[in-house]
Amino acid sequence: RLACGLLRTAEEAVELQRRFVTLPNAVSAVCRGDYDVPAAAMSAPDLAHMLEGTARSPPARPQAEAVLAAHGRTPACAEAVIAALEAMPFKSTIMQHSGHSIVHIDGDAFTWLWSLVQEYLLVPGSPASLTKFWHSVASIQEVHTASVCQSCSLFFGDSVNPLRTAFGKYLTHLAVTRSEELRTAFHLGVVPELRQSVAHRSQTCRIDYPNALHFGQWSRSLLPRLLRASGPAQPMLQSELMELPPTILAGLVDDPLLDAFGGDMAAVCDRISQDAAVLMQWVTRRRLLAVPLVARRNLCVRLVPSLGALPREIAPVVVHVMAGSAAKELPPYKVTTKRSLLAMASVWVAAGFVLALHLVGAITFAGLAGGGPGRAQLVDTDA
Repeated sequence: RLACGLLRTAEEAVELQRRFVTLPNAVSAVCRGDYDVPAAAMSAPDLAHMLEGTARSPPARPQAEAVLAAHGRTPACAEAVIAALEAMPFKSTIMQHSGHSIVHIDGDAFTWLWSLVQEYLLVPGSPASLTKFWHSVASIQEVHTASVCQSCSLFFGDSVNPLRTAFGKYLTHLAVTRSEELRTAFHLGVVPELRQSVAHRSQTCRIDYPNALHFGQWSRSLLPRLLRASGPAQPMLQSELMELPPTILAGLVDDPLLDAFGGDMAAVCDRISQDAAVLMQWVTRRRLLAVPLVARRNLCVRLVPSLGALPREIAPVVVHVMAGSAAKELPPYKVTTKRSLLAMASVWVAAGFVLALHLVGAITFAGLAGGGPGRAQLVDTDA
């Protein structure tokens, strides 16, 4: 870089090589980057503008990738990728007949930009942060809530799925690299709404901004893997999840996530059991037997008032726990299906048929041995 500052033109570099000695490889590469490759001199705003324009043009993407590669992995390159991502060229607005709009995400355009993020930003040692971008994504859609606007309320469609998938990959990257940004980014998935609700200009409804990245069905396979990969940050992430209402927490905590909590299963159970109706829908025989004994007893205490409404596979467990029995003393539960009922019926029919044969044989033998008028009748009947 000192040589580039001293050399005014590429001809001076050639003259230096001719008159003195061959330049070292590192200096030669810098000279070529400054004089022979114009892409190396492009600024971050120019690169970002190029990426924004080619995001929706698939034929132009290979050329943009070639220019970005020629520029090299510089801070300007990382800045350009972040700027292009924050500009959201993949977002479009579809107007409804009532004047409200719904946001649509071009999954192909976003996937291409996200591939550049993974190549240039999500690498070890990269200081780049995408928190600002994910904040913008979280409040990307507005929802009108009122009787007047109820028919045209806007909700998230399948087009936001690529954004959620990328958010999960970003959280995993932060967890693996032990980044301090993990807690801030993870909090985006916990809060139901980031922006404050405002009144509509017509004063007839309220405009909400629900969190598009709020953990839900889409994150059920992500959360167990994320907790296990977070290492020392796992207690912090679990405490964030404990802030969720019991209704939302119960929808997230399935068997894999419950196992990922490890020794903190009792805290999860206590949080969910705060709502009896939610606990009734969440509890299963497997979950009841998987939690520690103290947590199991607390759950059973909450379930006893609704003992008559419990499923048949759960009620015996509650009764045994309340009676002080250990889990190993519980009788195994057998699921009764239509096939098993037919098998049991066929066994009983066969047993009855065998018993009837034995009875007929015994009566016949008794009649033959006793003689008398009934003997001939029994012989004829037997014949």
